[in-house]
Amino acid sequence: MTDLRRAVRRLADQPDQLLATVADKISDSLYPDHVAIFLRGFEPALPTVNGQASARALVKADSPQTSPYRSRCIRVRSSNHEESLCAVHGQEGIVLPADSFISHALEGFATREPAALEAYLDDPKSWARALAKAHVQTEERYQERELLQRLNTKLIVPLVANDRVLGFISLGEKLSEEAYSKDDKELLLTLAEQTAIALDYAQLINQVAEQEKLKREIEIAKEVQAQLFPQNLPPLRTLDYTGICQAARGVGGDYYDFLSLGADKLGIALGDISGKGISAALLMASLQALLRSHAPLRREAVDELVRDINRLLCASTDTSKYGTFFYGLYDDNFRTLTYVNAGHNPPISREPSCSKRSSQSLVAWKI
Repeated sequence: MTDLRRAVRRLADQPDQLLATVADKISDSLYPDHVAIFLRGFEPALPTVNGQASARALVKADSPQTSPYRSRCIRVRSSNHEESLCAVHGQEGIVLPADSFISHALEGFATREPAALEAYLDDPKSWARALAKAHVQTEERYQERELLQRLNTKLIVPLVANDRVLGFISLGEKLSEEAYSKDDKELLLTLAEQTAIALDYAQLINQVAEQEKLKREIEIAKEVQAQLFPQNLPPLRTLDYTGICQAARGVGGDYYDFLSLGADKLGIALGDISGKGISAALLMASLQALLRSHAPLRREAVDELVRDINRLLCASTDTSKYGTFFYGLYDDNFRTLTYVNAGHNPPISREPSCSKRSSQSLVAWKI
């Protein structure tokens, strides 16, 4: 078992291999008819019986508080018992619901010292005795009792780390038919503690890796979104203009655009999509595509252009999402700006003397 403790520390970043090693060592040391390790809230994996995947189905990782316990690794020393296990080993492994009798029994170990639980259904003093009366309770309890009987579970050892029950180890009856001794239980509890710490560390590694992956994806999205903004400014004789956008989260729903529409005309757009992050950026990209494809067709009819964009966005967007939008058409020859304002602040016109300001606000609707 000393070698196993070293292996647990060495395999902390390889949870599947860690579980296989733990199950093998326990099986070879105590000779139970089975060793089964159940976990909840972990990444997808193929459940195995004696090292072989029993089905090509992935286990969905749910939140630890609501997810069921699923078998991740089983070692069996009897061919007859292996057949019995396979009978209850479905595509997602052996599953114990979050509200199962065993789940409730294990929850207490999140806040107190873990203990090995003897699971003798026919022992009046056993905590599991209540399951022997499953026929007068619910169908779920009856099925749970049947499952324990098929597994031939005699001992349950919780896996606890950082006040969280990550899972448990189920051990069958020893081939010698001896009861588990106090020394056996203490050894198993020590091993379970180290295994749980390693599993908790593995989850932390996975979370950090996912955060790094998300960070890289956001950087890529940021580069892609930057290409959606105007890369050059069509020259005009009577207007100096520029634009810049810096999203709060790398990417977002803020939008501006300058469109050369020929004949000394420039389309000027400002948009602000509700929300932040990737979802807002995706809607912003849709708005940009609609504007660039429809503006050359509508040209001076800016009201019809915005009406088209509004109709198409509403048809393809959830009702909880919306955006404000300003679109204007600047005529370089006549120095006029014809615009539609859909929810933005009204534009301000400053006279050359800088002594007069005027603003106009039209009836506006958000898109």
